[in-house]
Amino acid sequence: MLEEGSGFYSQPDDIQLIILLPIPDSSPVVPNVDWEQVVIKAEQFLAQTLPDVEVPISTVQYPVEGDLGQTVQSVAAIMQSTSDRRVLCLMATPSPDARFSADPQLQAAEEQSFQLNKRLRDSFRGGYAVTLDWNNLQEASDLPFIINNALLGGLFRLNAQPWKLCNLPFESEPIEGNYFLGLVGDVEASTVLSLIHI
Repeated sequence: MLEEGSGFYSQPDDIQLIILLPIPDSSPVVPNVDWEQVVIKAEQFLAQTLPDVEVPISTVQYPVEGDLGQTVQSVAAIMQSTSDRRVLCLMATPSPDARFSADPQLQAAEEQSFQLNKRLRDSFRGGYAVTLDWNNLQEASDLPFIINNALLGGLFRLNAQPWKLCNLPFESEPIEGNYFLGLVGDVEASTVLSLIHI
């Protein structure tokens, strides 16, 4: 969990987040997910990791069955109103394995989300789109982990840089540097519990 005021060393200020979620009653295959919590967790993560910049966040729902024209127009309108920003898109979709499902409605839902992604791809040039398997979003306790990891990867691809530490005491010789994505420590035990670096 990030502490208040923590964030990336380099925080790009030209990003907007578009969250694409299925319309819950547009198909019986849409799982029972607290979609409002998906949006809240994304907002919280961006507020913590990019505390020094303002990131516009928009949520657009798409039909799992039927015409995608209105959804595409809504995304285009958002992008036109913030044309100076790159898009980081978070899209909840069926698992890619759904295309091989015996359920024709689930196959159709996977095809629909694929077509929407394809239609928006050119609009997102210079940005990045992350898809989330909507089945994994059903467990509320897993939401922060899944959403944070997805956004972390997307932000990194859009040039957000985590904190950089050089010449660490446990290195035997000087190095160019390590980028730390996460550092969790127990001060009382003087131990590092989790360390992820590249």
